[in-house]
Amino acid sequence: DGPQPHASGSPRWVTAAMGLFKSSKKPAEPSSPGGKDPRTNSNSPKGGKDSPGGASGLGSLPENKAQLAPGRENSNGNEPAFLNDDGLRELTRRLKETQSSNYTESTMASSKYSDLRYAKFTVGGIPGTKHAVFVPDNLKLTPAVMQQICAAIDKEVPSMLLRGMSSLCHPAKMSTPQLRKCRGFRQLMNDSKSSLGIQDTAQESPRSCWCKPQLDSSSTQLQMNDAELTNKSLIDVSNRVLEKKMASTISSIANAAFRTNVWTYTGPQISNFEVFLQQCLENGETDVFRLAVAHLQDKAYMECDLSRRILKYLFEKSQAMSPEVVFSCTPVGLSGDLWNASKCTSHREFAEHGFDYWSFESYDDESCKGHPITQWPWPYADLFLFFYREEQSIDGTPTSDADWEFTTKKRLDREAIPFTPDLLAPVGYVFIGGNEVNTKKKILQAVRMASPVVILDNTPNVPKQMSLFVNVVKKVWERVPLLGCSAFLADGARSQLGACPSSTDLIEAMLPSRIMNYVEQEFDNSGMEEGEKLTLSDIVGLMDLVKRRPQTFKETVCVVDPLHHTPDHIMSLLVSVLSSHHTGARELQTTAIHRSLVMKAWRLHRKLARRAQHLRGVATTLVIIIAAAMVVSTGLAVWMVNIRLERAKVNDVTYNMSAPVWTEEIEVSFTMTDELGFLKISLLVLPMLVGLLTMLQSHFHLSQKWANVHMAATMTVSEIYHFLGTAGPYANSASANQKRFMSRLQGIVKHLSLSGVHEEDLMGGDTGEDFPQDSEELEEHVNEYLYGIRPVGWGYRRVQDIVASLSSAAPSCAWAALLLEGQEAKDFCGHVTAESYMENRVLPLRKYYADFVRWLLFVRMVLNLLLVVCLSVGAGLGASGFSLWIPVTLATATFVTTILHWLAPSEILTAVNSAMTTLNNLDLRWQGSDIRENHSEATKTHLIATTEKLCSAVAVTYSGAAFVQEELDDDIFDENPSIVGHSTRHCERIIVGSRPLSQSGTPYGRSGAVTPNRML
Repeated sequence: DGPQPHASGSPRWVTAAMGLFKSSKKPAEPSSPGGKDPRTNSNSPKGGKDSPGGASGLGSLPENKAQLAPGRENSNGNEPAFLNDDGLRELTRRLKETQSSNYTESTMASSKYSDLRYAKFTVGGIPGTKHAVFVPDNLKLTPAVMQQICAAIDKEVPSMLLRGMSSLCHPAKMSTPQLRKCRGFRQLMNDSKSSLGIQDTAQESPRSCWCKPQLDSSSTQLQMNDAELTNKSLIDVSNRVLEKKMASTISSIANAAFRTNVWTYTGPQISNFEVFLQQCLENGETDVFRLAVAHLQDKAYMECDLSRRILKYLFEKSQAMSPEVVFSCTPVGLSGDLWNASKCTSHREFAEHGFDYWSFESYDDESCKGHPITQWPWPYADLFLFFYREEQSIDGTPTSDADWEFTTKKRLDREAIPFTPDLLAPVGYVFIGGNEVNTKKKILQAVRMASPVVILDNTPNVPKQMSLFVNVVKKVWERVPLLGCSAFLADGARSQLGACPSSTDLIEAMLPSRIMNYVEQEFDNSGMEEGEKLTLSDIVGLMDLVKRRPQTFKETVCVVDPLHHTPDHIMSLLVSVLSSHHTGARELQTTAIHRSLVMKAWRLHRKLARRAQHLRGVATTLVIIIAAAMVVSTGLAVWMVNIRLERAKVNDVTYNMSAPVWTEEIEVSFTMTDELGFLKISLLVLPMLVGLLTMLQSHFHLSQKWANVHMAATMTVSEIYHFLGTAGPYANSASANQKRFMSRLQGIVKHLSLSGVHEEDLMGGDTGEDFPQDSEELEEHVNEYLYGIRPVGWGYRRVQDIVASLSSAAPSCAWAALLLEGQEAKDFCGHVTAESYMENRVLPLRKYYADFVRWLLFVRMVLNLLLVVCLSVGAGLGASGFSLWIPVTLATATFVTTILHWLAPSEILTAVNSAMTTLNNLDLRWQGSDIRENHSEATKTHLIATTEKLCSAVAVTYSGAAFVQEELDDDIFDENPSIVGHSTRHCERIIVGSRPLSQSGTPYGRSGAVTPNRML
């Protein structure tokens, strides 16, 4: 409890302080505000020139007996009181407060793994072994250190932290009169009234006076004589039922969090979310991992002697943290007397009821003082992060011990903890109704930040109002949206929307004023504070947000009804929200700059894909013309030989040919001499044409150009998905990723100039600069050029509209409109996670490869049959004595072989089959893995890397040219990002090869084929 004076005299720093106080009768000047430490309980003044070490800021201490507190004067009556034990303790505390001015936020450094201390412990009466990590409060935890902590305790880094946002109102008295009167409670209240034999006041007796106003049983407005307000038995029943339902709902939330690798997060102040979760843990209903963060020397903990002793004992048993210490550490057993109601003497209610009941609803209530929830962090957590103030030596350097004289400024002080949950993982929120201050502000901020939000319906105040709003907005995604949204549309909007409007059109047509009227009618807000009520301006702001990001709102905001939703339904809703592909997306990844860069990349891909399609068509035409000309030349040569043989038998022959045309008849006559002349000219022209076309093909390198442009398009798609998924070379900050993304795209285009495709033709402006007009147009482009799905024609769209109009007129045929209604447009510019990548990339690619293989097999079957027919005809001609015509059949067989090798080579069939096998294995692994594994970053990275390598390998085999994007040097890029766009030796490599490949290019060749090392 502070240093004691030596036997030979007081220490030098005490003597200096005594001399300072004796030198002046006036108290010291008050300290300047600039020396105040936000984590100390007094000002920490800066020292002046005449007072080294800041001693002048200690303030005045009593100098005579009149100023001494009772019991603090010395026996001789002459010695100042600060030389006894209490005085030395007070002087020590003030000196340390002066030295603690070094602990300011501006001087906080990043922590290292070696700076931490660790202890493993158990608490009597509370299940589970717990981990305590002690962090000096002048250090900030970094993501790398947090990952090391998770690895040391053998836990995967969480995908999200789930935080309860509610009041301290005990679950046994959560319902309010306004809540019990709303429609969501009506079934529960009617059943309760029926079981208790209470007659509904809305049902008037037949003898009632005609002049008395009749009460509307469907009204949600509270009346003075309502049983919901006056009947205590009815109130108790509703509270008990709501408590049971809430506990079941929180259990489902915890189980969904466990399945998706989500931790719960608790600060120094708990809410009834932790109370409900505590009930689930005691019943063994969930195994969700819990994280609690607090300050070791919090004022509330230090004021309780038992809590102080427990924390001090736990800290003394801690060791420098390392994986070996965590593995071999023996758990420290802590006494559970603090949470034992039978041994509690500090709080009357807890001694009587334990955790089953308390009357206070916030930490500001005087009646909560002395309760165990205010004297120690939440004991049911699994991992405790304790920030502590280090003991300082006289020269101000910190030691390895904790300063047990220090306390935070406030009880349960959140500001004293230098920790933000976002440092470890994105944060989701569970909002439960209560009297928590600023609940509306918190929930609106969470929705604006696109954080996952779970709102518990049929809980008091703002969550109830917000759940009504969310339920109205989500009607636009129901099976028949017009039926649910018609009451909120503007006048005349329904006729303008048509029979099957999109969700975007419905959201645009909704009136915020009508939604606000609905919220006020469904819930009586008379019991709420004015600042906590939803207003029309709040509704307008939320609707603007929904219009800008409808898919984000749909997937990140969830309403759970404890009274009406089943546990399975709650589980499905929560798993969808906690694993949404918008979850964890950084704000910079959804900015206009981010989307603009991705749009530019898709525009580049559109130009490359169209150019490749054009070059492929021209190259295919040339191949067919050259091969056909050779066949014709061979046939004409054989024909000429045959004519010469015939002419040897006869001198000359005249051929007469006639053809009827309308009412006349055309006759043509020519001799064998004329025929030979025509053949001579044809045999002169056709070989020259074949040679000319072959020279043009070789000069313009059409096949090589197509191959390189096709590979550039493939690499552009690969870069887009790596960038959207922050995988591969895009694992850095958002700004660095954006610069690297543009540099790599520019490198791809620049190196196409080697194949004759000029950079300005692709990056410059053209008629396609306005592409895409909307998400549907971009989706059509992706489906057409990546997966071979042609866009729906105008006629089919017209039939859809007619059928939808007819079905809307007949309610019994509404299902037809649902079958014809298109799905919501996919977002190909948003953040990509494993689930969205699997849905929008892997599965369509697998289907495309399956269709491609079927097409290849069909083409090969037809051409092989033609080849067999040609060879059979040649054999038949030889056997029939017409051996002169055998070269024609052989030339035709060569033509078929050329077309077969160009359109459907065996290498591409092997490569696509191997790719399909790998994609099927990925799908089987995805289906067989749990949600936690599927939504991890490792799974996402593996999916993107494997799939994009497969696409590149198939493209290499198909085109015959390898266009490889090498990994950039991160150090060079970080030092000078501008050199990436100019340095070609670090960017890309184009390998232009001939069409045939000796080996198939697949990274997972099950047929024994090996891929060139450059692709892997």
